Amino acid sequence: MVEVFDDGPGIPASEWASVIAPFTSGSTGKGGSGLGLAIASDMICSHGGSIRFAGKVDGFAVVLVLPLALS
Repeated sequence: MVEVFDDGPGIPASEWASVIAPFTSGSTGKGGSGLGLAIASDMICSHGGSIRFAGKVDGFAVVLVLPLALS
């Protein structure tokens, strides 16, 4: 599990689902993810992982979870 934390203004929980869609969050005028989170989400999910968002008191976090590959 990897948590990426940002201490900026965050993203409202009502917009979390749309953040992963390509180019949708950039239309708010606050900046946007473009293709970055869409590509990351696709890659993570294709390897059996997940991407989650977490609102924090002082920012926002993206939590990436990938399974361990044990041989």
